[in-house]
Amino acid sequence: MRYFTIVTLLMCCFFTNSAIANNDKSNIDYIPVGDVPKSTMEEIKKTVDSHKNRIIKNFKVNNMPDVTVKVWQDRNQFEVKYGDDAEYVQGYVVQSAWEARFFNGRPDLGLGVVHEYTHLVTLALNPSFNNNPRWLWEATAIYESGRPPIPNISSLKCFSEESFPTIGSLEQHPFNIYKVGYFLADFIVSKWGQESFGVFQASCHH
Repeated sequence: MRYFTIVTLLMCCFFTNSAIANNDKSNIDYIPVGDVPKSTMEEIKKTVDSHKNRIIKNFKVNNMPDVTVKVWQDRNQFEVKYGDDAEYVQGYVVQSAWEARFFNGRPDLGLGVVHEYTHLVTLALNPSFNNNPRWLWEATAIYESGRPPIPNISSLKCFSEESFPTIGSLEQHPFNIYKVGYFLADFIVSKWGQESFGVFQASCHH
């Protein structure tokens, strides 16, 4: 795979020498909204608990805020809470409340929560990182959670020896990042290491 012109891709980010201490403690409250099965909430908690400390350590976050995970059983109520453009939303974060909110509408919901929890961890690292830039915001959560499932790269028509999607195209068509985000993040980690991967998120700004 080519380098994705990685220098250009990361021009929005600048290396810093931020002193960020390790801290693997973070409380998470799990709140069902409506008749969410107890087994669903238990599966979510078990899955998130198996990943959260690793993610916090990966990004060397100090004082991770307490987080609330809310899960709706009723799609209409979930969409009303979200607001406009909620039709295709399955989960999202509310930065001001340190909440991850979900509709209970797919299997392996726990990994979806890990995806959104990763967003919150990176926001603790850099409060201005929210969708800034979107491709890196989503690629980071995809890489750390494995959600959505990682496709076989040979099945992606946008990849070949001669061509690959540009960052500009990923920003213009934001859903495409869910297909290629894992590979972008994996390249960064393979090339520069996990610690540098965290520095990228910490350094991005408007």
